[in-house]
Amino acid sequence: MVGSSDVGRALAVRVTASNASGSTSTTSSGPCDTGLMSNAMPALTQSSIGGPPASTYFDNGEPGCSPISAVVGTGQFGAGASGEHFCTNAPITCGFADIANTGPPAGTTLYDVPGMCTSPSGPGSGCGSTGSGWSYSGGAIHLTSGATLRDVVYNGQVLVGGLSNVTIEDNDLTDSGENNWIVTLAGNSNNIAVEDNDLSGLNDTTPGDGCDSAVYEEGGGSTNVTVANNNMWFCSATMNQISSGSWTIENNYIHDFAYAESNKGNHFDGIQFEGGGSATSPTAFANNTDLMDFYQTSPVILSNDNGLANTYRSITHNLLAGGDFCLYAAGTSTYPTTDSTFSNNVCSSVYIGANRTGSADEGGAFGPVTYYTSSTNTWSGNLWDDNGSSIAP
Repeated sequence: MVGSSDVGRALAVRVTASNASGSTSTTSSGPCDTGLMSNAMPALTQSSIGGPPASTYFDNGEPGCSPISAVVGTGQFGAGASGEHFCTNAPITCGFADIANTGPPAGTTLYDVPGMCTSPSGPGSGCGSTGSGWSYSGGAIHLTSGATLRDVVYNGQVLVGGLSNVTIEDNDLTDSGENNWIVTLAGNSNNIAVEDNDLSGLNDTTPGDGCDSAVYEEGGGSTNVTVANNNMWFCSATMNQISSGSWTIENNYIHDFAYAESNKGNHFDGIQFEGGGSATSPTAFANNTDLMDFYQTSPVILSNDNGLANTYRSITHNLLAGGDFCLYAAGTSTYPTTDSTFSNNVCSSVYIGANRTGSADEGGAFGPVTYYTSSTNTWSGNLWDDNGSSIAP
């Protein structure tokens, strides 16, 4: 029974399996089962928005955990007396990504690179389980066309340059520092899958120990790319410079941002699309949980730093929160996004609340969306997580 004494606490779950021979139970434990969640927020964020958001709870600071785990109580924005948040309580129950459906499968045996393996042939035992067509040298993992990188734990960069038919799956990959990108796609790479990985910086407490990007497209031109079911945290621009069409980015859990620059100079985005796209090769960003616990810039931004407008992007059914706006539908009014769909997304005020405008629903520090144009775009079914009401662009 959940009662008033449980306000602001994470709930542990006991699961019991039974058959003719009997039954056994297991209870969740570890870093997610930590009792009271924190209502602290990075000092820079609090400074920008004039103090901490009132009466909201944030994640417990443990990477990989749900941002809000069955939080109950009256001190949160929302409809009715209880004022509970909904999808942010347990994103997976709304069809979004969470710790339960991202990252390497439970029980995966990981092989340390370069400590145990510098290639699938060794030198340690078991390295043959790590795939094929990859090798470690010069402080980076290098791949060849047709390669698979699987079941490794590694701190450094994975380079995919001008390759085709590459799979990166079930790994625990980390990196840190400015311009350090964990998985870098360059040189018109094609048919690339980045799936079921943990991708993270080292920590969120030391500036410079965050990763710059978990997935980075350098120079554009990479097509037929799938980024799916990854757990990504402790980065600044978690997915960056995505300009090409024909990307499928789905069911990723993006959370717990961190500084990659020691001078705290870098910007924050969950995913930054750059200008580009194609009618014959649309880009899909769907079923992701993208929760930015910083005041800038956005969980999703369709930017135009390259002087081009975004086109044929489908931003559909994502759980978003934080930043300046939940969604930058374009980078500026000068380069409006065209022929794109923004539908069935859910925006939460869990981090920002009513600090800027006094409205209970904001999502970002300045509101839910900016630079949306209706001429060739579609806006439908976008809702507030706090009360289920519609969001107008």
